[in-house]
Amino acid sequence: MASCDKGALTFGKKKGLRWLPAILTVILLAAAFFLGTMWELPTIDVTWADQSKIEQLQKTKIDGLRSVKCYGSSMAFKAQLEKVPGVYGVATYVKKHQAVILYDPSETNPDKIKEAIYTPGKFKIATPPVGAQIKVVTIYTEKMYDKMDPNYLGMQFRLTKKGYYGLETEYSCPLTVRLYMDVNEPVDESFIKSIVEMKELAMPAQNGETNIIKVDYKYEGMSDQIDTISRREFLERQMYKFDKTFKDNYEKWGGKDEAVYEIVYENLDKPIITRYIPYLASHLSMIDGFLGLAVVLNDNEDYAFRITYSKAVLDDDKIWAALTQPKWKVKSKDGEISETDPKFSFETKGHTIVIKPNDVKSK
Repeated sequence: MASCDKGALTFGKKKGLRWLPAILTVILLAAAFFLGTMWELPTIDVTWADQSKIEQLQKTKIDGLRSVKCYGSSMAFKAQLEKVPGVYGVATYVKKHQAVILYDPSETNPDKIKEAIYTPGKFKIATPPVGAQIKVVTIYTEKMYDKMDPNYLGMQFRLTKKGYYGLETEYSCPLTVRLYMDVNEPVDESFIKSIVEMKELAMPAQNGETNIIKVDYKYEGMSDQIDTISRREFLERQMYKFDKTFKDNYEKWGGKDEAVYEIVYENLDKPIITRYIPYLASHLSMIDGFLGLAVVLNDNEDYAFRITYSKAVLDDDKIWAALTQPKWKVKSKDGEISETDPKFSFETKGHTIVIKPNDVKSK
């Protein structure tokens, strides 16, 4: 019987090309890897315009959106854009922190879109000493339209350990940034420019390590006008604004021997603290006699909670007991009631205070 060498028979292909599929696979994988580094697929790509409107839509690109970093934050950004008149779609690219927005040029323009989605920010760098006078210097920047950017710029100034107390931003093109500094700190524009245009922020972490954050802000100039304010005015500007009346409780107990309980609580200008204030308000609103909760700067220039209540139901001891309960009952936006761990740790008791007539809020 005749024999054939192994591999001598081929079917529709040449013997020399038997490695071609493997080679092509390697080439395609390499090409995919290369293209993946050059082009990024959108995390979301959503349009909510009628089909008849699609052809007239235009695109605008917004860079530096550090808060858009995953699918969840992309969907939150989409929900924000859906409320902006004239905007009809968005694609997000989380690796580049970028969004491409579809809009109708007959209804809006890129500047109006930026203004509509911009959230003014503030950051306290340091607490001024009692009696300090504070200079307000206005500068203008670009490439810092994300809500995290004021924090990063504030951290850069904090790390200089100079006489800077805080900053706040206001939308404009270029962006308006107000710097709050000690009245005796020189206004050194070249120094301020160098801090704004630093390319890296070496931010200390809680574990003792240092996180390197890439930043790329651009300094555009400084206003000639310099203002001076008091320490109190500065602290009021930095304070988290919160003043809520508990509607259901007020209908039952409002006007029945009302009083105000004040309890000092530090750091009511820090987002990591203030984000939990709605939990405290919800907890108190579930208890008879509590009428409202506000954040104030008191006469001693201390941040404090002021709790309005009815003496017909509550007193100082009962209020303290409510604040220090081991579990809080809270109500969600959809009305669901659940228990949660306390969000604030109160260590020093407050007390009922006498309110001046001009301090009483209207209901």
